[in-house]
Amino acid sequence: MWGRYYYFCAVFETLKRILGALLLGAYLLASTPASEVLKLPVLIEHYLEHQKEAPEMGFWEYLALHYLSGIEYDADYARDMQLPFKNISLASILLPALQPPCKEVWRARLPRECDLKLNLPPVLGCLRAPHLHLPAQPPEA
Repeated sequence: MWGRYYYFCAVFETLKRILGALLLGAYLLASTPASEVLKLPVLIEHYLEHQKEAPEMGFWEYLALHYLSGIEYDADYARDMQLPFKNISLASILLPALQPPCKEVWRARLPRECDLKLNLPPVLGCLRAPHLHLPAQPPEA
């Protein structure tokens, strides 16, 4: 009996990891401009170019050189600007913020019979329970 339980737990843990990776990937793709994601191969190619020049440089040092230090106007400046997240076009990020506001105002339409029974303002007619206008009474034994 416990064997099936442990098998289920192992399968469930694997599915949780796969689902977590899929959700993280979907979130990152949705929140990142697609043109920047498509530049990832350029990042790897440029790293390999740096590896040929300085074989002792690791990947984290390469990222620190290009993203954490200031802008260096050196011989490969044009190539550096082709890397992801070096030149971000804000057009894809700002478009939702530039939409004009909606002119339509949505209002709930409630049946008139609710208003007449309770003598409440039209907006609150159906939102209150019918017994609320009665005084409180102690419970009967």
